[in-house]
Amino acid sequence: MKSGTHRGGGRLRRSALALLLVALVIGSGVMPVGAASSAPKFLGAVVSKSESPTVTLGRDGGFTVPLPNGKDLWIFADTPRFEYSKGKWRFRSFIPGSTAGLMPFTVGRTPTAKSRVGEIKVGHSPATVGNPAQFIPPPTNVYMPNGSGKKCNRANGQPSTNSVRWPAGGALMPDKTNVLISYVDVCLVNSYFYTGEGWGYALYNWKTNHYTQAPHDVFKPTKDGAEFRRDHYFSSPIVTGHQVNFFSWGCCGASGGVFRTTVDIANLKNPASYVLQRIANVPATYELSVVKKSKTHARYSMYTLTGTKGEYAIYTASSVAGPWTKQASGSLPRCAQAPYPCHSIILHPELSPSGRMLVSYHLAGYGPAVPTKHPYPKEPLRHVVMATVKCC
Repeated sequence: MKSGTHRGGGRLRRSALALLLVALVIGSGVMPVGAASSAPKFLGAVVSKSESPTVTLGRDGGFTVPLPNGKDLWIFADTPRFEYSKGKWRFRSFIPGSTAGLMPFTVGRTPTAKSRVGEIKVGHSPATVGNPAQFIPPPTNVYMPNGSGKKCNRANGQPSTNSVRWPAGGALMPDKTNVLISYVDVCLVNSYFYTGEGWGYALYNWKTNHYTQAPHDVFKPTKDGAEFRRDHYFSSPIVTGHQVNFFSWGCCGASGGVFRTTVDIANLKNPASYVLQRIANVPATYELSVVKKSKTHARYSMYTLTGTKGEYAIYTASSVAGPWTKQASGSLPRCAQAPYPCHSIILHPELSPSGRMLVSYHLAGYGPAVPTKHPYPKEPLRHVVMATVKCC
């Protein structure tokens, strides 16, 4: 699951996932995949219309759902806002959980330097919204992970404690009107620790900018704040006919692996409908992104993260059920130099030319999004950036 930056107790939240990746790689003994493919090409930041030479956003996440009106729906996770003042970049505000926006796109073409995300505020006209707003409503049934039965909030924790729903992916439904958004219920305990406690989905109507189905927790958090199974973070939804295919992963050991879970749309609210199917020949990973076909990519594509310096492997399949074949490996640009591991790594087939795949990811130490004469290429700045990699 993705984690972002947050202000708490006067300090900026480091990426919890970044710390997790370090622990996993050291503890598992898994060796990173070597960079054997053609060099990736760095494209720069995913830029919002609300960003300027003196304002930058440190958001992470960045799932895209291509809509029939020629726009991509971008769904981000936590979104901190920084302003340049008195000779330095300063933290100003924070939107927990998720934000979203729209960007025009052309199939098979990567975003240009002029491409900007127009922010969305649910229930309002996008044209009237300037700054980011929380996209997925926060949960009210997440608990402190200490068995106390107390709600996850500042009153029962620390100044940085809060409950959020982190997006895990999005997919356009067969009606071409509703977007299925999967999410994980999370208790952000402090600047370095979070617990995923449940999972669910919502249906967002992109035409009306309202939720047709409010967030529904299929797997509800328990009052003892117990950690939810990592392989039940059902992400990367792909709709095929009357079914939704979700993907998840678990690491490491005998129970680790990459999994597919296929659920009939009519049974999405039924927990018993979610049955894991291990994907053969794909080893356990630290992060996963699976995407559907596009006009420029005739096969399904899968990204697995294999190390702390942006190392990756890409698999493809002609069917969502597989078999999956490894096609490429390498390292994402600038991750080796970043102060924390790259994460929130997502594929975007609709924005990818033939033979290459557009990848977005959260890059610590990068910014601001709008180049200026006062860059600050180190913490606390960070941003969602893009690169293309040779894949298939």
